[in-house]
Amino acid sequence: MSKKETNKFLNNKIEKALWIIILGVAVALFLFLKFSANDGEQVIVKVDKKEIARYDLNTDREVIIDGKDGGKNTLVIKDGKAYIKDATCPDKLCEHQGKIHMVGQSLICLPNRVVIEIVDDDKDEEFDGISK
Repeated sequence: MSKKETNKFLNNKIEKALWIIILGVAVALFLFLKFSANDGEQVIVKVDKKEIARYDLNTDREVIIDGKDGGKNTLVIKDGKAYIKDATCPDKLCEHQGKIHMVGQSLICLPNRVVIEIVDDDKDEEFDGISK
């Protein structure tokens, strides 16, 4: 093997090792964040960045939220999970965001300026999963 071929071989080997390390760290971080998250206790509803309501996640209910500029979202809390059942926004992306129940998860309707967040009632909600 010439010196040039040896360097190419070593560089290729080092590059593969670095990718394996990066992938391993990413998987470990993902698993840590996924399994360290707690089930939430409360649902906070914000419209245009202002908190308008707070609901217990363990009490089943259906709430109509008056969004910005006359828009409406129907929030359903059932079996300890929250989701948007119906919305008057044109794209209806918020209806397809799924059910949330863990601290830090959120549902967002941009056209109606509605944000729904899951929080733990005994912790400071200023911190997220990364900064805990």
